[in-house]
Amino acid sequence: MDKVRLQHIIGLLLLMCSAGCLNEVSLTPDTDKGLDKVVIMGKLTLGDTSSVLVRVTQFRPRDLFSTADPIAVDEVILFNQDDESVSVPANVSRSGFYAEFPEYDANFAIIPGNAYGLEVTLRDGRIYRSALDTLFAVPNIVDIDFELDRVLRSDVNGNTLEGDVITYSVLTSSRLPDGSGVANLLWNMSSTFKLTEKEEGEINPDTCYLSFYVRNGNLPLFPGRLAGGNPETVIKEPIYQEAVNFYYAEGYQFFLTQESLSNQATAYWQEVQQLLNREGTIAEDPPGLTIGNFSSLDDPSEEVVGLFYAVEQTKSDIFIHPNDVGDLSNFCPIIIDDPEVASQINICDDCVFVWGKNSTKIKPSNWGG
Repeated sequence: MDKVRLQHIIGLLLLMCSAGCLNEVSLTPDTDKGLDKVVIMGKLTLGDTSSVLVRVTQFRPRDLFSTADPIAVDEVILFNQDDESVSVPANVSRSGFYAEFPEYDANFAIIPGNAYGLEVTLRDGRIYRSALDTLFAVPNIVDIDFELDRVLRSDVNGNTLEGDVITYSVLTSSRLPDGSGVANLLWNMSSTFKLTEKEEGEINPDTCYLSFYVRNGNLPLFPGRLAGGNPETVIKEPIYQEAVNFYYAEGYQFFLTQESLSNQATAYWQEVQQLLNREGTIAEDPPGLTIGNFSSLDDPSEEVVGLFYAVEQTKSDIFIHPNDVGDLSNFCPIIIDDPEVASQINICDDCVFVWGKNSTKIKPSNWGG
């Protein structure tokens, strides 16, 4: 796999972690010298909090281990099929170009059936504009289910171990809510688990609730229309699998976000999915950059990497009780009789400090299902 492709896939995985991950991407000004490829990822979301977010980066393929550099952006404009538009401000707290609706502009409607696009002006004056992308209503999630399987696997030392694997599946309608056809669906996941601190001699240890975005390299995608349609009104799709670990020892909440996609966005993410699942055989298509729906108004021949797309979201969750996965031990580092090592703070000494901003000692309101 070439180094440009590797950088691109890493960027796409970061984008897919979750909508929450997106708002942490920085658009800090940087030099535009040596620009090789402009990469623009934009997303309009209709959900509990409707929002639009865009990040712009560039690749420098001559540097093997370089990361995507941010490009200075001057203005971002969201427009619809009627040529109505609204400027998207840079929200410093989100470290990117971000706006919420209707708090930001109640006169610019975000509704299913409308088509939207994005225009991005860089600091040096270059302008990039996306094609329109239709926002489709999302079917409701019927249920989330899980199954446990006992499997053999190898550890880092090559030893064969027996352990449990948990597989999550979503049960959902495959039809668009207006009955016009089969939905294209994409899923994002996050989790919260409980951990009780276990400092030696502690009588009333603190309890933490630690959250993280589930990084799923398989990119769970249901290409309804492009797959030729599905006669069933309800489908069951496996979306994530992992080894059962200490996260499940005191309770584990699995959160699922389901998004609707246009045919245009589905085709793009299908190509990304194929790249992520490449096996490196001679029968596969050669690697290449994933070109999306942006074009340069200054140079129509320029290839622009990335995509702008619009989705509606719906959410659901499932609580996994410790009894559901067997008798698990909580995780704590082994106590070593070494003053230097013992002085280091670990997750069982101060779980909020070690885990960071996605941690709290306050029980979530929906904890336990």
